Amino acid sequence: GIGCEVFSEKRKLGAQFGYAEKKGIPFALVVGGDEAARGAVSIKEIASRESVELPSLAAAVEHVRSRLS
Repeated sequence: GIGCEVFSEKRKLGAQFGYAEKKGIPFALVVGGDEAARGAVSIKEIASRESVELPSLAAAVEHVRSRLS
């Protein structure tokens, strides 16, 4: 129930976050090598530039839902 977009171009994270900011996308979900190894995900709030690491995708979905309501 949460709309999303996948940035499929191979570009630096800063460019990807800039794209999200221009489109008014409030959050970015990031899974880098370190996160993937732990099964974790990071959520970055685009406007405040604050990030939080969460232990699972399910926890990330709940975090975003709570912030959107």
